[in-house]
Amino acid sequence: MLARRYEGGSVIEVWLQPRASRASIVGPHERGLRVAVCSPPVGGRANDELLKLISKALDVPRGKVSIRSGAKSRNKLVYIEDIPPDVVEAKVLGAMASSKESEKG
Repeated sequence: MLARRYEGGSVIEVWLQPRASRASIVGPHERGLRVAVCSPPVGGRANDELLKLISKALDVPRGKVSIRSGAKSRNKLVYIEDIPPDVVEAKVLGAMASSKESEKG
């Protein structure tokens, strides 16, 4: 399971890869997700891009997505407010599938 219930919402463990050639939710990584962003890990830019990418994939406002731990680490705990884990997981899997389809052609 990628997401778990946490304080009225859900959390996802994320392993972040900054300075990637393309931003995407790459796939599973240990107990969570591997996410690639183009921004460097300077001044919080990679974290901002991560939160925008997650909020877009889940179709939730950016203000409902935050980093609960790991702001200065590649390993992060991302909190999604008011969205149950099963919905988070379904939308993340859908985003991964559509990303793979766009890579094919």
